[in-house]
Amino acid sequence: MATVSLRQIYRCQVVDQNREVIGTVDDVLFHPRDPLAVGFSVKPFRVGGVVPLPKRYLSFHRSAFDSDGRLEVVLDEDITDEKKATKEANAAWGTKAERELGFLWDDTIIYYGQAVFIESGAHLGKVSDARFDIESGTINGIQVTAGTAADAALGKRTIPGKSVLGFSLEHYGILVDDSAAEIPFEGGVAESAGKATAVATDAAQKVTETAVKGIAKATVYTERAVQQAANSPAGKKARGWLSSFAENVKEAMKDEENG
Repeated sequence: MATVSLRQIYRCQVVDQNREVIGTVDDVLFHPRDPLAVGFSVKPFRVGGVVPLPKRYLSFHRSAFDSDGRLEVVLDEDITDEKKATKEANAAWGTKAERELGFLWDDTIIYYGQAVFIESGAHLGKVSDARFDIESGTINGIQVTAGTAADAALGKRTIPGKSVLGFSLEHYGILVDDSAAEIPFEGGVAESAGKATAVATDAAQKVTETAVKGIAKATVYTERAVQQAANSPAGKKARGWLSSFAENVKEAMKDEENG
C-alpha cells in the first residue's frame, strides 16, 4: 500500500486538466468522523504574483499524483470532448464536489495539530504528522507529539491506522483506542540513552566474561606450571633442600627448649 505523509504533501504543486500548475496543497482534509482523507485545500498562485485568490477545495477521489509527484485532476479516459472534459474537471472542485461527498468542506477535519485522546479520555498529545493511502485515503498511522520538551526527552509516538478511530465531537479531537497509550516513544534522549546503556552493558558483560575466562585459563596454566616446575630436576632439588631446612629448624628449636 503506497502512502504519503502530511509533511510530504504540504506545498505540493497542483495541476489542472490542462496540465497547468495552478497552485499548491495547503492542507489535507479528512472525513468529519472517519479516519479517511477526502480532499485537499489548494492555495492558488497570486494573480500577477500580487493579488491573492481564495482557497479552492479539491476532491480526493477525483485527483491523483502524477509521475512528477504533482497532484492532478483525474478525468475519465473515455471523455474526448473538450466541453465534457471541462465539466468533469469542474466536478472535482468546490460545491460540486461537496454534493458528491455528502457534506460541506467546512465540516472536514485538518488532522495536523489536532488533540489526540484515548477512548477512556486521557490526552496523549497532538498530531504532528499522519500517513494515508494515496489511492483510498485510509489513514495508515499518525505521529503524536506531547510538546517540544517531551519530544526531546522521550520522543514521539507513532499510532498505527488500525488504532485510529477518527474525529470525536465529544472529545473534540482525534480518538484512538486505549492500546495507543502503551505504544513506546521513539527518537528521544531517553531512547538513545537506553540504547547506549544497553550497548555499554553488553560490552561490559563481554569484557567481564573474557576477563573471567582469562583468569580461569591463567589459573589452569599456573597450576600446570607449578606442577611442571615441581617435577623438574631443579624443583626436586629445591624440595629436598626445603625438607632438609625444615628438619634443621625443628632440631634447633628442640635444642633451645632442652637448654
